[in-house]
Amino acid sequence: MTRVVVSGDFVFTSSSDKTARAWLFEMGEVVMDDTKACIRTFEGHTKGIFSMLFVAAKGIVSDIIDHQLNINPMDRVITGSADCTVRSWSFETGKCLKIFAGHKMPVTCMGVDPTGTILFTGSGDSTVRSWDIAKGEQIHEFSAHAASIICLEVVNKMLYTGSSDQTARSWVAEFGDCTRTFSNHKHSVTCLKFSKGILYTGCGDSLARAFDTKTGTLKRTFQGHEGVITCIQVVDDRMYTGSVDGTIRIWDISGLAEDNTGNKDKQ
Repeated sequence: MTRVVVSGDFVFTSSSDKTARAWLFEMGEVVMDDTKACIRTFEGHTKGIFSMLFVAAKGIVSDIIDHQLNINPMDRVITGSADCTVRSWSFETGKCLKIFAGHKMPVTCMGVDPTGTILFTGSGDSTVRSWDIAKGEQIHEFSAHAASIICLEVVNKMLYTGSSDQTARSWVAEFGDCTRTFSNHKHSVTCLKFSKGILYTGCGDSLARAFDTKTGTLKRTFQGHEGVITCIQVVDDRMYTGSVDGTIRIWDISGLAEDNTGNKDKQ
């Protein structure tokens, strides 16, 4: 299994077996037989699925009412694959709606804009591309990274990306213009998270870093992990990092957004 996404009463999973699936979060809501927990299988990719999104449409919220499935016909599941394509699927029927073709290498990460209409995909071909989800047509190609795109996050009108070229970058999502490069990494940027004007990055050199997104200045380095940092999350005044060293670390980031001079680690 490569990805897990939870939305309301449903769980979506993707796998190297080339499929994605939708499951009931509470199996007893509709069926008593655990083997029937999988309610949709999305099949069509020719290689493993690396990334996945659930895009909920406005209006009806897909859920379970009186033990019956109530699915918005406009809800979409989107999958990115090692076959270099992205596919959008109807959650209601399980059918493939659009195939997004253009990347030259596996699609590694994805995100959507706040309206849920524009898709952003990162790939091993070192590019990010934006797409019209409804039409399946490419809008822009974001070219500045020199190696594989590993992670991305869409924040309002901005896009943030991390790459194996040892940099993170910020972009104007609508036009594809690169506005800032975040350097100082000694290995691949494996994960990132934006919060309150700060871009937090996790890296293959076992360090997490905090950058001012307006200036690109490195504000703080967090040292403690003994292996690649694979995931990062920010909640209030805490940053959480997970690593291949088998640990999760919690860091105090209180005041960091206002402190432009701090450079000491806090854990």
